[in-house]
Amino acid sequence: MDALLARLGLARRKQNEIQTSLPGPSASGQRYGVPGFVGPEFEQALTQSQTVYAASDRRAGDVASVPLQLFLGDEGDPLDPATNDIARLLQTVNGVEGRTAFWKKVMLSKLGTGQAFVLLDKMGSSAVQEMFVLRSTSTKIVPGQAGRAEGYIYTDKNGKEHHYEPEEIWHTRYPNPVDDWNGLPPLYAAQRSIALEMKLQEQLWEFFKNYIAIAGAVQTEQQLIKAQVEEYHEQVKTILGRDVLVNHSGLTWGNIARSPEEMAALEILRKAQNGIASVFGVPLSLIGHVEDVRYNSAPEQTRIYWTNTIASDLALNEQDVTEVLLPKLGAEGVTARYDLEAVEAMQDIKRDRAEKFAVAIQSGQMSPNEAAEELGYPPAPVGGDQRYLNGQPLGFVLGVQPPAVAPPSRGKRTKFIDTPERNALRKQRTETLDDLEAAAAKEIETFFKAQGERVVRRLLERHGKSHGKTFEKQGGPEDLDFILIEDVEITQLEGLLI
Repeated sequence: MDALLARLGLARRKQNEIQTSLPGPSASGQRYGVPGFVGPEFEQALTQSQTVYAASDRRAGDVASVPLQLFLGDEGDPLDPATNDIARLLQTVNGVEGRTAFWKKVMLSKLGTGQAFVLLDKMGSSAVQEMFVLRSTSTKIVPGQAGRAEGYIYTDKNGKEHHYEPEEIWHTRYPNPVDDWNGLPPLYAAQRSIALEMKLQEQLWEFFKNYIAIAGAVQTEQQLIKAQVEEYHEQVKTILGRDVLVNHSGLTWGNIARSPEEMAALEILRKAQNGIASVFGVPLSLIGHVEDVRYNSAPEQTRIYWTNTIASDLALNEQDVTEVLLPKLGAEGVTARYDLEAVEAMQDIKRDRAEKFAVAIQSGQMSPNEAAEELGYPPAPVGGDQRYLNGQPLGFVLGVQPPAVAPPSRGKRTKFIDTPERNALRKQRTETLDDLEAAAAKEIETFFKAQGERVVRRLLERHGKSHGKTFEKQGGPEDLDFILIEDVEITQLEGLLI
């Protein structure tokens, strides 16, 4: 048995020697002498990476710019900050910063650390009077049972610890499937791109700080001999500290400001910046990089940014404020909603969508009510569920006679001209007119309508409300000169015929 174990041990040792004789896996290229990767901290990335700052500032600022309103329940009336203490608190937040600055700081903290801790300060009162954002990197959670914190510990700049009860802190965070207590920030997913950008910027700064870029072409009308060209070539090399290309005797060279290595560094820098922007959900065109932006693609990038990135942030904030913050403030049954339509960018997007829906309605693909629902408008009270094609009900266009709608009843005096059959026939013939015919028909209709109003007005002036019976008794003809003044009617007809 001992001999067998000895042979097994020898076999394992030989196997291990074989395995370790090959280069094994290593983290962050340590086998090549590269140290292990340590990502930048939030404060370092925010203050030293221009892309992190620009993307975070843009996204947090856009979220903070959307008005937040409180409502009683889901369908209740909005709460007026002038009369409601909770609504006023969310507008004023505290006495040292404005509402927009406060909510922007909340978003910046969530983007960089995945979470924000807000102190609900009662200031010796029974209700919360002010709210302040604490530094997430200096706030620790005291874990409790069932995912609930037992308290929070905040360390200020002087190193003093402040202990807070759970009801004194509003902890808002991004969902994190790999941590029970802390949120998952976009910064973590972009760490390598951020570190790459910071390192490349540092190296490019060192390069340009010590290098005078010279570019252009030098020419001469003289025909130089070979010795003169070589002499000039050596002088240029001495000045630049590097070799340059001199073509023939014309002393002409191209751009020598950037070497292939430098161009590669700039390309990698651009890819790193694009990686950071994609993780933060902000297009490069919205943070100052407009080199590759096309006129027709810029609006689409803005639309995707607002409808995906910003709308997602607002939805999370709405639920967090409604379900977590407002109960801590004593506002049970109150709902928080963002007024996204108040933002100019969303108004432009909505107008573009409305134009597309208008085409869908005209082509019979959608009904007006279906388009209104997509745009967030109430349905039309009459005819909104009917689909139309070129202004006509779709069934009528396809040869199906739509049901006639009876006109409002006028009692025994209902005239033949108002019957459903006549109305349907008139509508059909009117819709087949061309533009000029339709305009002429409209002018004629306007003339007769105005003439009828003139007749009624003159009858009322002479006979009052009983003008109908009086007119019948008098036989009518003697009143025609009064109710239809010839000069007036001729003037009106001349304008219509001309």
